[in-house]
Amino acid sequence: MNRLSKNRLLLLIVPLTILLAACNANERSETIAPAPDAWPDSLSSPIEGATFSVSRQHLPGAPREFGGKLSKGFDFFNGYSGRPLATDEAVVSVASGEIVRIDHFYEDPDDDSLLYWADLTAQPGFARDHALDQLHGRQVWVLHEGGHVSRYSHLSMVNPNLEPGSRVEQGQPIGLIGNSGIPPIEDQPEPDSRLNFQLWSPNGQNYLGQDLEAFQIQQALKSVFDETALVRGARTMLAEVAAGAPAPESWPPEGYEEAVFEANIPESIVAGSPFTIGINWPDGEFLARELMAALDTQTLGVLSLDGGAAVIGVPRLDQADLELAITLGAIDQFGNSLIGSRMTRIKPRPDLAAPLEVDVETFAAFNQGDADAELDQIRQATALSLSMLEPEWQKPFAPPLAGDVVGRFGQKIVHDETSAEARLPGILIFPASEPEVRASNDGFVHMVGEQAVRGRMVAISHGGGVVSVYSRLGAIGVTEGERVTQGQQIGILAADGPIQDRLLLWEMHVAGVPSDPLEWMGRALPGQGNTAGRVQ
Repeated sequence: MNRLSKNRLLLLIVPLTILLAACNANERSETIAPAPDAWPDSLSSPIEGATFSVSRQHLPGAPREFGGKLSKGFDFFNGYSGRPLATDEAVVSVASGEIVRIDHFYEDPDDDSLLYWADLTAQPGFARDHALDQLHGRQVWVLHEGGHVSRYSHLSMVNPNLEPGSRVEQGQPIGLIGNSGIPPIEDQPEPDSRLNFQLWSPNGQNYLGQDLEAFQIQQALKSVFDETALVRGARTMLAEVAAGAPAPESWPPEGYEEAVFEANIPESIVAGSPFTIGINWPDGEFLARELMAALDTQTLGVLSLDGGAAVIGVPRLDQADLELAITLGAIDQFGNSLIGSRMTRIKPRPDLAAPLEVDVETFAAFNQGDADAELDQIRQATALSLSMLEPEWQKPFAPPLAGDVVGRFGQKIVHDETSAEARLPGILIFPASEPEVRASNDGFVHMVGEQAVRGRMVAISHGGGVVSVYSRLGAIGVTEGERVTQGQQIGILAADGPIQDRLLLWEMHVAGVPSDPLEWMGRALPGQGNTAGRVQ
């Protein structure tokens, strides 16, 4: 299914090897599952932000890999849980309660023991029950109000601050996902990390999802858990059924594995130059908030656009001449993770100017420590902008004032032939006439203040990780939290004094990385560079 061409990337569901988890220590005779109102409600997901899988093999009633028995719990695997799961993802209590079991002294058995217990699951009686419990690995059990018990299995570790009798609150971490108790299988000696979660009735005879078909299990989950624990597709279908539509004949619907999206990924990018990757998908497949993107380990911004989305980012100057992976991922409406990547060459900037001579005070301010500290502060505005998926701007970016560019992006800072490590994070503009500084585009003022390198400054968040910064101001005319529009005056430069006090430092950051502002002028979304020496 994966089609990879020279400059296009088609992302498909990543196949994961699945080993069905052992899900209960006690096999019981056939019983009738309790009515929905017999279960608690308003429970939270056992992994914060994760959703229950819609795959039948991850739900109660699925056959185990061994013993021919049926699962009595819900499996959470990376790739099927509504968001990426880390190998050390925290497991939390689904509701307030009391710890009744926590395996602090669990020791990982050897593979031969695990395989022996797997064989024992086919035997009747106590031996089988013991084997099934061993195959749950390291566990935590929580007794909740009303007598229900939640069970969390295959943990890699448990919370060392908890013990039997400890009180836990809803959402409190009780352990980490792992693969304890999982027998090895061919071609996968190290099983994937996962969580097996079970919820049992007070009498210990019934478990959530018992004797239910796949879509009925989604209905049961809705009655017990917060809606955010269900995938978007399930929430949509449940709402339609509640409104009178017939329940689906199969769940998940046929062909859902075919969900794809397409993205144009550049073969090369210039260091310090902003780039945009368009993403398209069939109607209804994805939402922008379900997209993820990275350049190597560096987060990229995401913007929601009509009919699709865009990923936007900048390679750092120190990444020149490297081959780095651009990785794109998404969560489809059924909670499945899709991911793909392509190597991209980072080309050095062809236009880095000669070192910039500055006065001794400016040179002293441009030490690496101050520059790094200020960049960390600006990244706070970046975090806000990354959370703003709808772009605040509609027009092309405009220069904040007319004048001559006297300092180029990326130039080294020197004084008397002494070179500093710091480089200009933007451009320096000497005004042609009026010293008023105006917003380059619509956005929210996230930061105003005074810094060692930048002096008086204003940072505006535009969305998608894009932040514009205006520094060396003589006076500031806006306040934090204020919404500004393109062309609105946000400050003024000093009208007299030394030249260095009458220059504007204009920066454009994407996802915390400075880019060349000249490459934004006249563009709503940036592409390759504009090397003009004057802005007007």
